[in-house]
Parts: sequence; C-alpha cells; structure tokens
Amino acid sequence: MVYRSAQRCLALGYFVAAIASIGARAQVAQVSLFYSLYYNQSGSEPDATPSGFFTTPLFAVTDEADLDAVRLTIPGSEGDIDLTKQSTSFYLTDSASSEEQMLASFPAGEYTFRGQGGILGSVVYTLIRPESALWPYEIPSFSPATYHAAQQIDPNSEFVFEFNAWDSDPLANYRYGALYIYDYDSEEPFFYSAWLGNGDTQHFVPAGTLPQGRHLVAQLYFASQINETVESVYSVISFERATAMQIYTSGGTPVCVGDLNGDGFVDDSDFVDFVLAYNLLDCADPGMPMNCPADFNFDGIVDDADFVSFVFAYNQLVCP
Repeated sequence: MVYRSAQRCLALGYFVAAIASIGARAQVAQVSLFYSLYYNQSGSEPDATPSGFFTTPLFAVTDEADLDAVRLTIPGSEGDIDLTKQSTSFYLTDSASSEEQMLASFPAGEYTFRGQGGILGSVVYTLIRPESALWPYEIPSFSPATYHAAQQIDPNSEFVFEFNAWDSDPLANYRYGALYIYDYDSEEPFFYSAWLGNGDTQHFVPAGTLPQGRHLVAQLYFASQINETVESVYSVISFERATAMQIYTSGGTPVCVGDLNGDGFVDDSDFVDFVLAYNLLDCADPGMPMNCPADFNFDGIVDDADFVSFVFAYNQLVCP
C-alpha cells in the first residue's frame, strides 16, 4: 500500500504558505513535525498493528525565492540534516520499522531549523516536542457497511464514508480528521480531500467527484496536535493515525466477475483461488486475499451465493 505521507504533509505546507503569501512579503509560513502511524483495512475493521511508521519535518515559506536551503538539528544528534526543497517547502520523510524506532530517531526535545540564502537570508526557528507522544486514542476505522459498499462505488452518485468517533490526549490543543482519496497505482494528485471535525462520524463525497472504473485508496486521518501561531508563523507538532482502504469505482472497463488473477479468463486457475477463499469463508480472515475479491456480492463472506456467480462466469470462460 502506498501511503502518500510526504505528499499529504507537503499539501498542508502549500496551503499554509498560500494563506501567508496574501501579505505579499517574504516570510516563514510553517515550522512543523509530523509523526504518522499507518494501518491497512482489508475487511470490516483495520489491522490492529500499524504497517507504516513515518516522521516528516516540514519548513514552509511563502515564495520559492525566500530561502535556498534549510538544515535541521535533531535533539541529541551530532550533525545536521539537509531538508529537500520542493517549491515553497523543505522537508524530510523518514521511514522506521516500528513506533519505538520512530520515536527514538526523532525524540522529545528541541528541534532547530536553520534557513539560509534567498531573500530571507539566515533564519532560525525551533520546535519543542513534548515527552509524551500524543497519539489519538482510537485507530481510524471505516464502518463495515462502508468497506463493503466501497468495493463498487457508483461515481455518478453521492457516496457516504462512515467511520468511528475518536479522542486524544488532553494535552493536545487541536484535533482534526481528514479524508484523502487517490489512485492506487500512480502518483496522480489527490482526487479528493476534506477536513473532518473532531466529532464527525461520516462524510459525503459529492456525485461526479471520483473517476470511473478506477482502483483507488481512501485514507482516513485522525490527528492530535500542539500548535500555535506567533508573528504569522504556524508551528505544529502532530501525532497522527491513518488507515488506508482500497476502493473501486464502477464504469469504464467492466469488472469481470470470477477473473481472480486478471488474465481475461475465468478458468481453472481462478477456480483454485476461489476454492481457497470459499474454504476461509469470512473476508476478515487473515488468510483471505487482500480486498476479498471472491466476495462478488460484497456481503463480507465467500459462500454459495458467490459460487453461483463464479460458475456462471466459468461457463462463459472469456471475460466480456
């Protein structure tokens, strides 16, 4: 699963920079540090253990000419890290193998960002990460009904994403959610993004928003932050949980029911895959293939009803 951690953080940086640039003067717009735990949801509920661990320091200015370079000093480190410049943002995305490693690599303490060159010349900003990691208490979870409905979304109709309520450490002074939808296979920009209130448990995507006949990813974020704005500079330390779920839209190339290996035929090799899923029955079973492709009627189980659909396609052999 591609999580798009850097793309999301950069989008936030561009948004803040665009607002700050209204004043039409060179300035620092944002200084931030994002900690993110990523989960997969391939059934009625997400995995209990995260599969991605990312940390993204981000420094944003209002115009590309404001600074040439930014270096970051991490608490306890002996040297500085050069951040990558992209448009008006400077960033780094570090991937760890566990939550413990992530927090050890970017520990509590003072983070110093040093900008050089450009219109602003030499600038220094600091962030203080608290001792406690202020993770949201709950893992983002799409409802079972949303999971099954999202396996065949009609993009010409409004679609509702339902999800769980959540809360976080009271030390956080800001909490929000977000929904992003993007292509599963390519690096195209987000097809859809929306902010969610802390108390929201559903969100409506308008008809005509999503492309037809596509394999997409819906990603649900819960973020718990310490932030403040001082002299127009937005500083934030964010602890986030995000769950990614594969979704499919109808239209375009017709879906070939029963073609489980995607070769354009429904034959003996697909029958072997179907039998495996049929014997497991429950789409939530850990041994079930990702997205439960043999559940043709999207009821959460692979049973006799799906077998009837498979037999019909098997007798036709060639996909339409």
